[in-house]
This record gives sequence, C-alpha cells and structure tokens, in this order.
Amino acid sequence: MTIPQEQREAILRAVMEGASLRQACRDLGVTRSEVYVDLADDSAFADQYARATSIRADDQFDEMFEIADGTGDVQRDRLRVEARKWALARMNPRKYGDKLQLGGADDLPPVATVDATKLSSQALREIMAATDAAARADEG
Repeated sequence: MTIPQEQREAILRAVMEGASLRQACRDLGVTRSEVYVDLADDSAFADQYARATSIRADDQFDEMFEIADGTGDVQRDRLRVEARKWALARMNPRKYGDKLQLGGADDLPPVATVDATKLSSQALREIMAATDAAARADEG
C-alpha cells in the first residue's frame, strides 16, 4: 500500500462526489500512478473504487436531467448533456450505452443484440441503409 488509508478514503469520496481521478489526485497531492499501483495490489480498494465510479456515473446521469430541464443557454446545455451521454456510454456501456436490437415479432426475443457503442460509424451507416432499404421494399 503506497497511499495511506486516509488519503484512499478521500480519493473515493472525491470520485463519488463527481471528481475525476486526475482531479482528486491533484487536490490531494497523490500521483495517479500511486493510485493505479494500489488498485492493482489491493482488490478491496479496487472494488471500492469501482463502486465509487459507479456512483459518480449515476450522479452524472441524474445531473443530465437537471441540465436538460434548466433554462440556461440551450446550445451549451445540449452540449453538456451530449458530453455526459457519450462519457457514460463508454464508462458503463451495459447500463448507459445505446443498444441496437434486430429481431422479429414483438413477442419474440431479438435475433441479435448489438452494442452500438462498439460499432464504427461506417457499420452504423450500413445498418441504417439496409434498414431503410428493407422499409422501402415493404412499403412498395
């Protein structure tokens, strides 16, 4: 353990309250490499850190609604919400990522589930083009 327990707890508190690890380390005078060493060496600390980042993500998710419901600069608020959505989808794609489901009838499970955050822009364009072509064929 390279970081004293008191500083570890302060790092966890700061992260839970919304700080990045970089910011928490800067404020507490600890290097990130020290934190990474302790995370690798101490599974209990790693579990606590994972919970702290999950709490931070949930807090950021809730914050998006406050921003969206605000009466500030609409363009700036939209950018703030989109930045949080993007970051959350990468921090926890299972919980906050966009899911694309391809399947049949509504009462049947999807044929395939695709995590859209892992697809390239080109792959997404190809899927959308194929979907549009199929819809036009059904209409025609």
